[in-house]
Amino acid sequence: MIDALLWVVYLLLGVVTGLAIWSACHSLHCREKEVEPTRGVPSRTIAYGTAALLLATLAVTFLLGSSKPLLVNGEWFKDVFWLKLTDMFIFTALVELVGLVVLMLLRGISRRTTDRSALPLAAEGTQERQQTTDNGQQTTNDGQRKDRRC
Repeated sequence: MIDALLWVVYLLLGVVTGLAIWSACHSLHCREKEVEPTRGVPSRTIAYGTAALLLATLAVTFLLGSSKPLLVNGEWFKDVFWLKLTDMFIFTALVELVGLVVLMLLRGISRRTTDRSALPLAAEGTQERQQTTDNGQQTTNDGQRKDRRC
């Protein structure tokens, strides 16, 4: 019974991993079609940079992970790959958490120091309204169509 449960867990882990990889590839592929910059940086560059930074963090934390045997339930666990993989996930999560906190703090500090009087305010009537049609296209109030499907 326990073996069947373990195989179901392995199967679900494989399916979820496959879906995550497919989703990342699909997202990057769809990002190729967008040319609108976000704060002056093309969104494609942001997507590829984020994916590359995550993979680099995973690789570095795997290499820095400890392979020192652990005493688990009275027995020594000595499998180097699984020890390093466990450390990789723990350290990657910690690096991402600390990085996000630092980025949020820097963003908050930079917003407080920015001269708000220099920022242009959009007039109430000049903002574009977007409507989505039945076939997945978005139209703006000037009639221009944007295709959001991949």
